[in-house]
Amino acid sequence: MSDLIATLAMHVQHNPDRVALVDGDEKVSLSQLWQKVRALAFVLSNAGVKHGDRVAIIGPNTQEWVQVYLAAMASGAVAVPLNPDLRGADLAALIRHAEADVVFADISARVVEDLITHLPEVTWLAKSKRFTGRCIALSEIEHEFAPEVSGALTDLGCILYTSGTSGAPKGVMLSHVSLLQNAIDVADYLELSSADVSLALLPFYYSFGNSVLVTHLLSGARLVFGASLMYPEKLMALVEAEGVTGLAGVPTLFQLLLKRDLLSDIRWRSLRYVAQAGGALSAPAAERLSAALPWCKIFVMYGQTEATARICYLSPEYLLEKPGSVGWPMPDTCVQIRDEHGEHLPAGEVGQIWVRGPGLMQGYWRNKLATDKVLIDGWLRTGDMGEMDSRGFLYIRGRRSDMLKVSGQRLHPQEIEAVISELPEVSECAVDGVDDEVLGQVPRVFVVLKPDAELSPQALLRYCRSQLVGWKVPRYVEMIGSLPKTGSGKVQRNMLAELLSHVPKITGSEKGNL
Repeated sequence: MSDLIATLAMHVQHNPDRVALVDGDEKVSLSQLWQKVRALAFVLSNAGVKHGDRVAIIGPNTQEWVQVYLAAMASGAVAVPLNPDLRGADLAALIRHAEADVVFADISARVVEDLITHLPEVTWLAKSKRFTGRCIALSEIEHEFAPEVSGALTDLGCILYTSGTSGAPKGVMLSHVSLLQNAIDVADYLELSSADVSLALLPFYYSFGNSVLVTHLLSGARLVFGASLMYPEKLMALVEAEGVTGLAGVPTLFQLLLKRDLLSDIRWRSLRYVAQAGGALSAPAAERLSAALPWCKIFVMYGQTEATARICYLSPEYLLEKPGSVGWPMPDTCVQIRDEHGEHLPAGEVGQIWVRGPGLMQGYWRNKLATDKVLIDGWLRTGDMGEMDSRGFLYIRGRRSDMLKVSGQRLHPQEIEAVISELPEVSECAVDGVDDEVLGQVPRVFVVLKPDAELSPQALLRYCRSQLVGWKVPRYVEMIGSLPKTGSGKVQRNMLAELLSHVPKITGSEKGNL
C-alpha cells in the first residue's frame, strides 16, 4: 500500500466526517471517499488488475476521478491520467502506449464508443453504465473492501504524460516515494493543514494539478471542483461558500483574474495563499498580484513533470525583492547551471538547468532513448535555461529548444515577451523564430490585444525599438485573436506558425526593420 493511501486511512480514522471533496452540490467526507476507494480497489482486483498494471483515467476533475486514481494505487496498479480534450485517436494511442487494460472514461459517449471499436480488449469504468463494451459502473459498486496490497515505495505509482508543447508526449514514470516526498515538501512550505480549502482549477492529468491533489489529500485539506473563469460569478460564489484559502494556477490564470479585476472582489478575503507555477510570472504581474492581495502569501514556483512537479520555490518575502526569480531548490534537491558541455557555470551566467534530488522520475515509459538523453549520472537535464545569482536564487531564461540564434547571438523569446507584455493594450503575446538567409533567424511576435484595445503593429514596433537593442526587435508582428495553449494553459510555441493559416488576424501583420 502506498503511503498516500495509508495517510488517507489515518485521516479517516481521526476525522471521518471531515469534508474532503466538494463536487457541485455533493460534499464527500473522508469516510465516504475511503469507502468508495476500497470498494473500487476490490472491483479492480476482481477484474484482474494486478500489481504494476496500468489504469488510465480520462475526464475532468471530479470525485469519481479521485476515486479511480486512489483505487488504482490501493490495488497496487499504476494510475495513468490522460487529457480528456484530446482527440479519440490520440487517446487510443496513449492507452495503447501505456498498455492500460482498464480505462475510466468521463467523456462523451460518442468518443468512448469510437475508442471501444479500436480497443475492444479494454475494460471500461464509468460513472454509470452507458457504453457497449465491458463496462463497470461506479454507481453500482457494492461496498466491499479490498485486501491490503504489499509493495515498495520505490514502485511505480503514476505515469503522467507530458503536454507535448515541444514534441510528442512522453510518459513520465513517478514512484510512490517521489510523489510522497514532493508532496510533503510542498505541503510544508505552503503550511497546508486540514483547515485549508482550495479550488481545483488545474486539471489533475497535469503535473501541477496532480501535485495540488496529492498535497491536499496528504494534508487532509479540502478540494473544491466546478470553478471556472468562464463563469466568474459562480467562481466567486464558490470562494465565499467554501471559504477558499488557497489558489494554485499558471500565469495565464492570474493575468486573467487581474485583467478582469476579479481579485478586487471582497469574497477573496478568505484567501491565505497563492501558488503560481507553469511559466514565468513577470515582475509587473507579481507587483499587481501583491497589490491586489496584500494580506495573502504569494509563492512563485518552478518545476517539471520529470521532477514530480516541484524543483524550486520563492518564499513570499522575496516576491518583490527578487522579481523574476523562482527561488531556492526544494529540500534535498540540488540545482546547477551548466554549459553545453555539461560543465558547471558560475553565478550570473546563463546555461541549462540540471537537477538532482528525490523527485526525479524513474524515466520515460517504454522510451529508453529519450530517458538516456535527460537522465545522466543521477542528474536530470531539464532543457530549461537559467542562471543563479550570488545568493543562489534561480532565474528561468526559457526553454533551450526555444532559443533563437540571431546574427550568431542567442536570444530567448521570453526577453521580448516580457517587454511587450508591459504594454497596457496587450493581453498576451508569444515569440517564435523565422528563418532568414542573412541573419539565420529573426524574431516574430504574435500579439493578443485586450478587448476594445487599439494598438497598431507599427506602434508596437516603435515601442520595441525604444526598449530593445536593434537585433532583438521583432521583424514580424502578427495581431491575432488567441494563442494556442495546452489544457494546462501553457502556450504551444511550436504551434504558433500554424496560426497564420488557421486563425483570422485582427488587424493584420507588419514587417519591421532591424
